[in-house]
Amino acid sequence: MLTRYYVGTTHVRGKLENYAQRFDFAELVVSGEASDKPTNERTYKRWRKSVPASFQFAVVAGPALSALEPGGAYTRRLAAMKLAVDALEARCVVLRTPPAVRPTMPNRRALSEFFEAFPRDVTHVVWEPSGLWEIDDALSLGRTHRAVIAVDPLRDRLGAGQVAYVCVRALGEQRTLTDTMLKRAQTALAQKREVFVLLETKKPVTDRKRWMQAAQSADALDGGRLVRPRGGLLVTDDEQE
Repeated sequence: MLTRYYVGTTHVRGKLENYAQRFDFAELVVSGEASDKPTNERTYKRWRKSVPASFQFAVVAGPALSALEPGGAYTRRLAAMKLAVDALEARCVVLRTPPAVRPTMPNRRALSEFFEAFPRDVTHVVWEPSGLWEIDDALSLGRTHRAVIAVDPLRDRLGAGQVAYVCVRALGEQRTLTDTMLKRAQTALAQKREVFVLLETKKPVTDRKRWMQAAQSADALDGGRLVRPRGGLLVTDDEQE
């Protein structure tokens, strides 16, 4: 099976062009608060043109949008997120809901509306729940709306689809990704076609290299071509210029 890995990190910040020389996956947090400026769309398009075609963006909903509170502000923030997705040609739309978004019927409806707000031609809609959501409940809702549930593959069960969006969190003060953790994570991901990986470790660049070395030698690849990943970048839409 062809397995394409995009490996990034939640902690690296810097100029996009610098990361694009080595990395191919970046999260962009869109708050929607400053996205009424006409320069924003031009900036997003400039970013898209400044990186190789293989470089991928994941557009992440800002905290205000993630609260899923209806109203005019929510509508504007959602429109700002759609603008960023289109201009960046983003492969992923990411919603990380806070614990306050509990598994109630109103919140389920709000989640459904968010999931269905984005076309699925080339973009994956990703949801990372927190708080009281049970993983089985989240996976069920995700299947209904063709949404990818973001999980920690060392702790949680993955969904059944061919796409995965995971955050690998090293444990302890050293935040070191051990060989055992690498093997466990990649065993869980072995049958996926496309995998977006965020590393929360002390040395994400080193761990990204170790991840790929382990993946290249894994029997689970079945002779498939493994695409070289590069790390990640976390910026906000207020860091445009």
